[in-house]
Amino acid sequence: MFVYFLTATLFLTACNNKQNKGFNETDNGLEYKFHQQHPDNQKPKKGDVVILNMMYETSDGNVLFNSDDMDRTYLQTIRSASHSGGSFEEALAMMHLQDSASFCINGHDFLKFSMKQENLPEYIDTEDKIIVHIKLKDILQKDEYGNQITKNLHTSEAKEMELLNHYLEITNTTVEPDSSGLFVVHIEEGSGKKPKSGDIVTIHYTGTYISGEPFDTSLGKQPLRFPVGEGKVIKGLELGVQQLKEGGKARLIIPSKLAYGKQGKDKIMPYSTLIFEIELINVD
Repeated sequence: MFVYFLTATLFLTACNNKQNKGFNETDNGLEYKFHQQHPDNQKPKKGDVVILNMMYETSDGNVLFNSDDMDRTYLQTIRSASHSGGSFEEALAMMHLQDSASFCINGHDFLKFSMKQENLPEYIDTEDKIIVHIKLKDILQKDEYGNQITKNLHTSEAKEMELLNHYLEITNTTVEPDSSGLFVVHIEEGSGKKPKSGDIVTIHYTGTYISGEPFDTSLGKQPLRFPVGEGKVIKGLELGVQQLKEGGKARLIIPSKLAYGKQGKDKIMPYSTLIFEIELINVD
């Protein structure tokens, strides 16, 4: 439980009143207040995976997320800042093992760029702040992380669906899956041809795990070309590209049954939902 957040209401106006409420500010504009500090403990570095207790809320006390409500370990990967002006990623990088702190972060940027929410709540304006409360419980080594992921997330389709539903919730994804189970979130509508079976399509793509960690991309390389309907790529990608027009961009949320299934492949573990950001460049 977030015992150290019992006084959280004291900090709800702190973003606008830092000096009176004890918040400090970094050179990048990140507003922070530590409740417990352990400067002699380990500090996570970029690429590390951390176990957190985390809760975030609007400045008027509307709780948007609380990891205590989950029945699994809440993990985050330490990454580069996702936006300017003080980010969630910078907040994590400031903390030591067993530290607890509160951070005031631009709500729009936090939800869109750090939490990857596609549709932001209507009550979050571009200048609104979100208060993020964090306790850094553990830092996982690579082998420990793999064991944790395998134990918690990659044991069954039911576990996969649990994680997928959580992803849809925290990213505020409201589109319904099609009859195959594929989610297509249109980012930019195209104006050219729509591919059909037998056409050859050219796409750029970035593939990530549901955690947000990338595993492959064509960006900076040659785009991917493949014939539609011949099974040259995973089924979810093949089905998804047929829902775009030339010039269109979309996020495909692909359950494992439309990807690598219960077997997995190479780096991709069993029962892995995959996220593909794609751009349909050309249809031949």
